[in-house]
Amino acid sequence: MRTFDLIVIGSGSAGISAVEIARENGTGSIALIEAEERLGGECPNWGCVPTKALLRSTEVLSLARRAGEFGLRIPRTGFQLKEIMERKTRTVDALTGSERIEDVLRQLDVELIRGKASFVSSDVIAVGKERYQAKYFIIATGSETVIPPIPGLKEAGFLTSDDLVTLKRLPKSVIIIGGGPIGVESAQILSELGVQVTIVEFAPHILPREDDEIGSVVTRAFEKRGLKIFTGTQASDVEKTDDGRRVTIEIGTEKKQETLVAEAVLVAVGKRPV
Repeated sequence: MRTFDLIVIGSGSAGISAVEIARENGTGSIALIEAEERLGGECPNWGCVPTKALLRSTEVLSLARRAGEFGLRIPRTGFQLKEIMERKTRTVDALTGSERIEDVLRQLDVELIRGKASFVSSDVIAVGKERYQAKYFIIATGSETVIPPIPGLKEAGFLTSDDLVTLKRLPKSVIIIGGGPIGVESAQILSELGVQVTIVEFAPHILPREDDEIGSVVTRAFEKRGLKIFTGTQASDVEKTDDGRRVTIEIGTEKKQETLVAEAVLVAVGKRPV
């Protein structure tokens, strides 16, 4: 069994920062454990970077459609989803597709251990059949999508933000459960690509962690573009149909019921620690 002064579990931004600061402060032997094929965690691989790449493509598409406002003549605008996704992949690959992060770890003299970690005692961790001991551990395993316990949701099937950045075909319509940053970002991307979008948010306004005015500005902009937004509303049931999903919602404190129908449901109610 090998022994380290510090073992960090997770190679996302927190884990990489942890080994860098530990090395700067004179920590002796350090190991970093990662279960995923690619280092870097959620942000560069499934979150911030790929979604911003998609947003950039849809922003350019939107500007091209508004060319006349700028005195320009663009006779026809369109897109190929495959090519948009290929650009997104190139952007992600530039950060995590090579051994860039591995090289950083080598320069810091940090040993990289591949596999899923589990504690077998207070100072010993297992990765596969191997055991590693350390004086200190830092758990930096990131977050995962919260799947709300809505009756019928799992049986009907749904998308998450991870699925959004790997779509091979656009649904004609989507109901997004959750109007926070991830839900709003997903709505922006999909609506610009021609998907009919409906947002269902439990709070009184979308982007509930921001000021009311911000939610109002985004709501007006979205509604102007044809998005439907239900606030103070929760999804109470999801059912799979022959051509999509049927979502029953309850609106307001009186819980007035209404039925929404779309080809797909995207869950974006937030994240929780792994």
